Amino acid sequence: MVRIPSRSSASWHRLFTEDASAKILALALAFVLWIAVTFLGSRTVTAEGVTVSVSNLREDLALASPLESVRVRIRAPRTVFQERGPSDLVRAFVDLAGRGVGAQSAEVTVVPADPRVSILVVLPTRINFTLDPIVQRSLPVKVIPEGAPASGYRTGEASSDPATVQVRGALGRLQATLAIEAVVPVHGATAPFDGDVSLRPPEGLHPLLDRVRVKLEIVQAEETKTLGVRVVTSGSPAPGYWVRAVTTDPVVVTVRGPRGALDPRSFIETVPLRLDGARAPLQQTLDLVLPENVTVVGGEPKVRVQAEVVPLEGTRDVRAMVQVSSVPDGLRVATVSPNSVRVIVQGSADALARLRDGDVVSVVSASGRDVGTFIVQSRREDVRAPEDVRAVSVESMEISVTLER
Repeated sequence: MVRIPSRSSASWHRLFTEDASAKILALALAFVLWIAVTFLGSRTVTAEGVTVSVSNLREDLALASPLESVRVRIRAPRTVFQERGPSDLVRAFVDLAGRGVGAQSAEVTVVPADPRVSILVVLPTRINFTLDPIVQRSLPVKVIPEGAPASGYRTGEASSDPATVQVRGALGRLQATLAIEAVVPVHGATAPFDGDVSLRPPEGLHPLLDRVRVKLEIVQAEETKTLGVRVVTSGSPAPGYWVRAVTTDPVVVTVRGPRGALDPRSFIETVPLRLDGARAPLQQTLDLVLPENVTVVGGEPKVRVQAEVVPLEGTRDVRAMVQVSSVPDGLRVATVSPNSVRVIVQGSADALARLRDGDVVSVVSASGRDVGTFIVQSRREDVRAPEDVRAVSVESMEISVTLER
């Protein structure tokens, strides 16, 4: 008997035989599309430094130190990474239920923060930590200036009210903490600060106060400088006597003052030493005349002065102008301070009577000097006078010479 194929069998046969090449191509394209959507449409990245939190920790315990972070390898559609960073797409924690005091470890659990994210690898899978009991203790407040005051100013003494605060936290963290910081912004400040500021405790510590009142001085910046001592005299010795030398102890003093106040100075003067009618050496302690807000470092603003008053025969007290010689090529003298020194010259009465201003000079050699300021001590050997007059003494003082191009 001849069997006639059914209509349904013929339909299935045509489905697989008619246009077979086109249908195979369509299946291949569909497979490629699936691969592209599945793999090319996703991205695998590593979330670095993922913070690990804790759960189910007893209220009377705390971490002795912050937990280490973990690295998590994740996969997600590319569009997910356009919305959030890798570290924001996962949550890491350790379950500390039933844990007590001491060093221990726990497995890190990582869950996606977005259902489209797949967790691939977590490193490390376990982390070590120590649990300490929570205690409370008093810690001092440390005032921390933030920023820099205006040019020419600096921060001074600081205080807080209260000076100490009660702090709660893990025993180990409290023992390792010396103070709780109170941060004061001082950028560009020229006046003292007096106000409330927030406390900045280390991680895991909790002060019972949020703010304290802080006072912070803002003062003019100071500098130090070593200066020579110049003795100022008044009056004259008795007729027939002269001052052969004036010395001080110390010869120089170190002073401190506002920035810029000491720049033009090379010496500090004393109050006047009275020579009226003196017939013998004088020894006195004289005050130094200090500029405003300038103080002597490490001592009193006084010096001991000795004036050698001796009989005078054929001598004369003159002011010798300071001259600078042997100035190197390319340089010139900018300033000389002081510009004259007191000199006692000796000679005949006629020779002394013929002396005029400028006849006696004190010569300072600049040989071998460079740009800048140098200081020399006045010396009798450096005094130049007419041939029939000679210098017998010179006022002891430092001479400051500034050279410039």
